[in-house]
Amino acid sequence: MSTELDRRLLQVIVTEAVAATRATQGWLLVVDDAGATVVAASDGLAGRTGEVVPVEGARGFALAAGQASALLPGPADTTNAGVAGWDGIPPSLLVAPGGDGRVLVEVAGKVGGGGFAFEDIEALESLAAIGAAAVEERHDADDVPPPARLGAELAALAAADARRYRDVARMLETLLAAAR
Repeated sequence: MSTELDRRLLQVIVTEAVAATRATQGWLLVVDDAGATVVAASDGLAGRTGEVVPVEGARGFALAAGQASALLPGPADTTNAGVAGWDGIPPSLLVAPGGDGRVLVEVAGKVGGGGFAFEDIEALESLAAIGAAAVEERHDADDVPPPARLGAELAALAAADARRYRDVARMLETLLAAAR
């Protein structure tokens, strides 16, 4: 993950995560032995890029369980302070791991209040998987599905779940536009 294109793609993923979940803030983290490093962040948090944050609270649960964690933390829940760049303890948060255990995408502060819905979890899990692929260090062509297979999978998704297909197609369009 060393090129300007990689950074722009990760930024697009964060921007889409915040928009898709109607969160106020978000960021993408790469996990290693030192903790989790912020590699892309939503507007207003760009200065936090490069910061290392601990893997605890919802972040630690999502990483250990390999599944998203959505919470409405209480005022005493200090383990979730600062999630997604939130100043203090966010009123709501959602953290999703990428499939490889090296990437986390976090969003916090649902616009309008309340918690994140199942649709938000699905969207963030999809974006975290895309983020994991973008961070993947191996760029071996054998590891990338051919366009025909992706096309067939998209066609099957469109037939089975038109709403989810629209979400995936919009994300792909945004990523392709950022790559040009």
